[in-house]
Amino acid sequence: MSGNAAPIVVAIRAELRWNDTGIRLEAGGTYDLLAEGTWTDLFVPSGPDGNPDPSWMQRRAARWLRVKEENYFALIGALDRDLSTAFRIGHAARGFRATRSGQLTCFANDVPGFYWNNRGAVRLTVTRTG
Repeated sequence: MSGNAAPIVVAIRAELRWNDTGIRLEAGGTYDLLAEGTWTDLFVPSGPDGNPDPSWMQRRAARWLRVKEENYFALIGALDRDLSTAFRIGHAARGFRATRSGQLTCFANDVPGFYWNNRGAVRLTVTRTG
């Protein structure tokens, strides 16, 4: 995604451990990432910002979240499926600057091994701004 490109819209599915978007971010580029919609963890619906009030079961398992400092089911982005590059997208990550080049991969923040009970998708729009 070079220059100021037209927005690209992709669905990020809750049941996938990694969603390969096909969008390549370039080192030093800035991007606006905007998400909308609702997805569900077992029976708990949330938007892309995740669930700020987790169920008792979620609270007990929170130490195993893929990104511990973020809400359950917050929309998270990373480069090339590399968790060390993970960043919160939530409903909006405006002016995100890519630290290196790579494919944008995304997921609902959940406990590994529990993606089987997730449903739905959020819609992510990515626009290069600089």
